Amino acid sequence: MENVPNGTYAMVNPQVENDPAKRQGMVGMIVDTNIDNDDIWVSFGKSEVGLYSTNALMVLQKPDIISQNAMDKRFEISGADFKQLMEISLLQADRRPENAKTALEMARSSEAVMQNSLTTLQDKLGLELNYEMAAGRRR
Repeated sequence: MENVPNGTYAMVNPQVENDPAKRQGMVGMIVDTNIDNDDIWVSFGKSEVGLYSTNALMVLQKPDIISQNAMDKRFEISGADFKQLMEISLLQADRRPENAKTALEMARSSEAVMQNSLTTLQDKLGLELNYEMAAGRRR
């Protein structure tokens, strides 16, 4: 299981149905975590912090996976989406925080780009959360 360091950028899944902070599709920075309770706090700027679960947040896949996805789907996606995926892969490989944010923002450009460059934080961490069990632990 990977660890999520504070300062990691994440995007709120645009399809998340219950988002009290109303930040679907927005990119923010992880500022605190409690993986045991599946609690991730994400900052969207001055004093704007939302609480999310790991399955409501999207993060970039590893750069080699993104570029491989682009190559595998090059005849199925548009030329613009292919180019966008390759640019995201290069930005992600650079590992500078500002590039990670830019890459996440670029990933919102189309459904094909999102599907081939993003994964849920839950999947990236390798978590298998049983929400009934998690709720039972909170009692």
